[in-house]
Amino acid sequence: MIFSKKEEIVTPYTVEQCNSCKAISKRKFIRGDYVFKNTEPCKSCDGQTLIIKIFGETS
Repeated sequence: MIFSKKEEIVTPYTVEQCNSCKAISKRKFIRGDYVFKNTEPCKSCDGQTLIIKIFGETS
C-alpha cells in the first residue's frame, strides 16, 4: 500500500489590539507585519493599534 501525505495549507493571521479602548481585531497577515508594530488607527475610537500576535490556521 502506498500512502500519500495530504499537505495542509496554513493561512497566517495578525491580531491587533487598540491601546486606548482595548478592542481586538483579527485580519490576514500582510508582509512586513511583526509583533509590537504600530498599525492603523482604531476603527472604534481612533486610538493607536498594535500587533499583539501572529499565528497560522490550517484549512
